[in-house]
Amino acid sequence: MFRQQFYKPATLAILVSSFSGLLLGIPQRAIAEDVIPDIDGGPSGVEPAGPRSDCFGSQDLPFTALMPVTEKNVTLTSSTKPSFFFYVPTSKAKTAKFILWDENRTVIYTHTIAVENRSGVIEVPLENPDFDRDLNVGNSYRWSFSLICSDDDPAENATVRGWVQRIDVKPDLATQLDNASPRDRINLYANAGIWHETIATLAHLLETDPQDSILQSQWIDLLTSVGLNEDLAEKSLVSFGN
Repeated sequence: MFRQQFYKPATLAILVSSFSGLLLGIPQRAIAEDVIPDIDGGPSGVEPAGPRSDCFGSQDLPFTALMPVTEKNVTLTSSTKPSFFFYVPTSKAKTAKFILWDENRTVIYTHTIAVENRSGVIEVPLENPDFDRDLNVGNSYRWSFSLICSDDDPAENATVRGWVQRIDVKPDLATQLDNASPRDRINLYANAGIWHETIATLAHLLETDPQDSILQSQWIDLLTSVGLNEDLAEKSLVSFGN
């Protein structure tokens, strides 16, 4: 199914008591350098708009890829067509562009998304009729996601970059996933360090039940446990709703 959407605004439930349920707790190996490939490539991380850009105006949350903060910005997936998640603040951009390269640095996918007058969490799925290939096990792919604030001056645009590597799921984990509920799969993926399926499973559950306080707490725990800003984690919850 093709999924490309901003999650619609909803009222953020205020968490007035400490979370006493299951803590998601991404294990250290999920963000440790020893589980990511040794990649020789271009820059990763955030490439902000130029100093004279008025792309964003005044806003308190930055344009952010929702992923672990690591030196090389590499995440793991077990899917042939994973999803990518971003927080997009209010900006003057009318479109955003996602680009994916293979290991030969060949562009294998380009997708443009309308973002005018929109902000919040956006999911960019590779499960798309326009993308007719699978990510291969063991291969690493470079990606970028840009807010196009100016068609004439690239310095006006803002870009986040990173890498995704597809890994194979071990037989025992595959069996556990087959027998688990969607909520239980969150921890199974997290314990295996498989970022894309961890955040996608949780995001889709929040989309269905945005007022669930346990899911809300897990979302905050997930993002902050991998080095993302707590304020962003909390405020991004307003993106989920009906």
